[in-house]
Amino acid sequence: MLKQSALFKLLKKKGLSIQQYHMIYYLSTSKGVCPETHRTKIPAIYLTAEGKISEDGKKFLKQVDALFKPMKNLSDLELLGDNFSENIDKYTLIFPTGKLPNGQYARGNKKSIQSNFVWFFQEYDYTWDTIITATQLYVNEYRQKDFMHMRTAMYFIKKIITGSIICDLATYCDAVLDGAVEEKEAQEEETINLGNVV
Repeated sequence: MLKQSALFKLLKKKGLSIQQYHMIYYLSTSKGVCPETHRTKIPAIYLTAEGKISEDGKKFLKQVDALFKPMKNLSDLELLGDNFSENIDKYTLIFPTGKLPNGQYARGNKKSIQSNFVWFFQEYDYTWDTIITATQLYVNEYRQKDFMHMRTAMYFIKKIITGSIICDLATYCDAVLDGAVEEKEAQEEETINLGNVV
């Protein structure tokens, strides 16, 4: 899913349709020449004057190939997105400052959190918006409990317990996609309305 969305994002950035991409790919594999009748359908930058794939066309196809490398081989930028550093900061700032009741610092260090996010994005296909909303939901729930038994920012993403990997973040991301935030807001609004009834 992540790779497909990255492909569509690249095509949009290049101003290409799926059909145009297919024609460029076909020409590169067949070593053929684009027929005159089809040349107007492919942006001129991707073709030579003779109707063969240009250097820009070859570079574009290499970019597409890079998207489909095994996830383990992707760089942090390719895996986590262009603004991953800012998104990690946004994520971390949701957690309280200082120590949790268990004695651990809630936020931890950025390098460990980034390392856990690399694992997370190799395993799951959630957007940063969903991750941020899920994290806010999680921290707000534990704020009401004075943060008792709350995981740190690093362990909320990934924690190994007796050989099993626990990913509370994925659970909360699913809850967000299932409408947990809207349901919670509706309950809070109902509570407020009941409080106003005399």
